[in-house]
Amino acid sequence: MISSELTEQLKAEGFPQKDLEDKNPADISRSRKVYQPTLEELIKACGVEFESLHYGRNRKIKWKATAHDGFSELGATPHEAVAKLWLSIRSSSSKN
Repeated sequence: MISSELTEQLKAEGFPQKDLEDKNPADISRSRKVYQPTLEELIKACGVEFESLHYGRNRKIKWKATAHDGFSELGATPHEAVAKLWLSIRSSSSKN
């Protein structure tokens, strides 16, 4: 799971929002009607840029997601790391 703030950022940057009426309530942020994407959906949304997801035992923030263009993001959960990576990829592509 990712924070409601991060789901809001995903939504604001154009991450696809599924029909919330048809979703399990556990997949929707409690405080807002924002879709909580699965890890698979986050990875798929990164597209061909996605490279890897690693668990690091010796880091405080355990998960690291990387992309081909040298982007990497850390997160407390794999979902958080990949969501942040998607935002970085999206931000980079909108600047070009």
